[in-house]
Amino acid sequence: MKTVPPPNSPRTYTLKDLARIFQVCDKTIKGWAKAGKIPGRIDFGQRFYRFNCEVVDQWIKDGRPKIDQATLVTPAGEGRAQTLPHLD
Repeated sequence: MKTVPPPNSPRTYTLKDLARIFQVCDKTIKGWAKAGKIPGRIDFGQRFYRFNCEVVDQWIKDGRPKIDQATLVTPAGEGRAQTLPHLD
């Protein structure tokens, strides 16, 4: 079942929208959101949330997020390192 925001709610980004903007996977955005590193979160029940576009856009315009590169090792057998952005 697809969750639809209530009428007259602000324009919002989904996890997938933010993942495309920050060029990371959905799970990374979900982790940042749970840690409170992304502003403008709007909860729609216990499992679903979105982000207020105006708040997030202003946050980005103001120079956030500060991206720090962290090197993570890919699953065993692939033998290479992958660099992914992480928020401070």
